[in-house]
Amino acid sequence: MVSEKLPGRACILLQKELLFYRPVHVGDLITAELEIIDIHAERNWVTQKVTCFNENGNEVIKGQIVLFVLTN
Repeated sequence: MVSEKLPGRACILLQKELLFYRPVHVGDLITAELEIIDIHAERNWVTQKVTCFNENGNEVIKGQIVLFVLTN
């Protein structure tokens, strides 16, 4: 679960839109970069841009996710 691996408050993954530009195989080393691109304070939603690279530095996945940040 995404919220178990990231620092800070617990969250729930509401939406994900990911495009695979290159194949990803079992055993590949993938580096993920997340960038906050929007915060909707009234709904406690955070939208993040996702970019993933393989061990050769090639972009393999790109997209965005929307998280609901739990307040308790």
